[in-house]
Amino acid sequence: RLPLVVLPESAWVGKTARIYNWLGAMLCAGLMIGVVRQLSQILDLRGKNTPWFLAAFIVAAVWGGHIPYLLAGPSVYHEAVLWAGTMTVAALYFGLRFIAAGNPRKLILAALCAGAAALTRATPGFGALIGVGLLAAVAVIKAYRASAPSTERTKLNLAVGLVVIGGLLPFAYNLIRFDSATRLPYDKHRRGGLAHRNHPRWQLPSRQRHSQRQSLLRPHPNRLS
Repeated sequence: RLPLVVLPESAWVGKTARIYNWLGAMLCAGLMIGVVRQLSQILDLRGKNTPWFLAAFIVAAVWGGHIPYLLAGPSVYHEAVLWAGTMTVAALYFGLRFIAAGNPRKLILAALCAGAAALTRATPGFGALIGVGLLAAVAVIKAYRASAPSTERTKLNLAVGLVVIGGLLPFAYNLIRFDSATRLPYDKHRRGGLAHRNHPRWQLPSRQRHSQRQSLLRPHPNRLS
């Protein structure tokens, strides 16, 4: 979206979330297909009904997950969640490619995707970083024990470094923006516009919940006697 800032705001503000949500959803669905294919090869799943089982699993994973919910009312906030999930699935896909082929480049791609997921939304991203980090650590230990070529060890060390950098960047961003590496000051967050007092999109749900709580606490007139 950054190249669009050179255009007038009326040309793109409020019009890109739906497009980017759908792009992320399609990419996530395609990566899920790739993950299932890699798992079927690694686990050597064979059988007459295996393709039907894998197809049913993909349909259930796509339509029974978070994608339809996020696409039902696409917004920039849903976009961050969706793309973080997509990058997490991408990290899983490239991690499985590395397990299947042992190519360090796939591990580097997995680390890049995990870092991108953490920078997009830390909740799923750190899970991807932990998984890729453990995979990279085991690969580095095995490479040094087996006296692997220096080029392979360098690539594996690069993957570990990318995981570390990807894990530190969200904390650095939080420190620069909120003067705290781990805390989220909600007063500054409100000033940023997330829960602006004049924004009806954020005001209405909170008012509705408040009125619902009040109605639950208020005794029914017919029960006063």
